Amino acid sequence: PSIDGRPPRIPRDFHSRSSVRCELESLQPSTRELLEPHASRYFDTGRRDVLEFGTCIHEMFGLVEWSDNADADEIVRRWKAPAGCSDRIRTDACTQFKYAMGTPAVRHALANPGGAELWREKTFDIVIGNKRISGTFDRVIILKDKRGKPTSANIYDFKSQTGDKAEQHRQQMELYRGALSKILSLDPGRIGLDLIFTRTGEVCRLD
Repeated sequence: PSIDGRPPRIPRDFHSRSSVRCELESLQPSTRELLEPHASRYFDTGRRDVLEFGTCIHEMFGLVEWSDNADADEIVRRWKAPAGCSDRIRTDACTQFKYAMGTPAVRHALANPGGAELWREKTFDIVIGNKRISGTFDRVIILKDKRGKPTSANIYDFKSQTGDKAEQHRQQMELYRGALSKILSLDPGRIGLDLIFTRTGEVCRLD
């Protein structure tokens, strides 16, 4: 209604006017979305195994608070494999998780920096410009000043590939950085991007 309580008057040519509604482009910045194959690949057994393996690895790392006091064997014992997960994939994922947790680079990346806020498997949905970005941060460490204002942050993403594949994930990680920058009202230059490759125990920084 208008200010005086009367219904608004609709111009006679309203039906012929161009829409002013902004159509948002929807993005889901995960490698699986950005590198989406032909639809028929959804029925490929090998692809399903890769996605299932990735889910298992992410779930186990999601149980790690800080590597300082994390026991990989205990986490494996506590972790429950998704329904329908094959014994082979479960065994392979557990083996890779324990290997990665035993490497110096991964343990250092997951160590407690002191006084930090930690996000694990945190979902987000945010609009930036004409893009709606939805996704899940695998792991984010946020440092704050005495007033509780974020001063810097680091985004970590787990990959079950090898470090020579780091560059192919840049688009995904830059979208994550843009989203976190807006969520925290933090300069993008204060947000680091690290890829943790669980197969090799490498941690690669994207500058």
